[in-house]
Amino acid sequence: MEKTEKVRYNAEIELTERELIDFIYRSKLLSYARTDDKVSRSDGSSLYSNRELPWLYTDTYCGNTIEKGSEDVYYNMVLVWSMQYRGGYYVPYWSNAEILSVFLKEALLRAPKDFPARGPAEFSLDQISHEGKTIHGELLYRNQWTGNIGHFIGREFMYLDGDLFFYHDYIGGIVRNKYFPSKILTQQREHEAGSNDSEVSKAYPDLKLTNPPK
Repeated sequence: MEKTEKVRYNAEIELTERELIDFIYRSKLLSYARTDDKVSRSDGSSLYSNRELPWLYTDTYCGNTIEKGSEDVYYNMVLVWSMQYRGGYYVPYWSNAEILSVFLKEALLRAPKDFPARGPAEFSLDQISHEGKTIHGELLYRNQWTGNIGHFIGREFMYLDGDLFFYHDYIGGIVRNKYFPSKILTQQREHEAGSNDSEVSKAYPDLKLTNPPK
């Protein structure tokens, strides 16, 4: 009779911050921002994914004009990082949400390599096209965040000719499972997932997040 190997609980998962960031960055460029190839699930949600064993990235969301979602990273099927987001388009722009999402995707394709949670601090275009329809004007994307990939909070906005038409709030960081504890190694220190890290980051500015206009 074949002997089954027992699961090793409390076996520490040790990863480098660079490994985690690089995988998130690659996954962003291969999922929502790049393709419409997704899985529509029975609960009404949609799923994008990127698998590079032992890594797995998933982006699951519900809604389209106003949505909420979660991006998760697993290592050997253990959740090690997660980000939640919620927001969407203001009512006057609902009918153009599909074409305006093209601009959001263009911004996300330019995610910072050292902080690929969302898009760059700022990005602009003067027109976008989708399925034979074109919108002309000053399109501006802005992203504000505080923290690093291990512990962060942020907010992104999009404007058309100075008029705010879209926003997202997002929050995320490292996830720790007590049965499969993870340790993220950085150049400066060992970041124990779930620790009370008052010095969130020296690498990123401590920005004051602004509220979207009413």
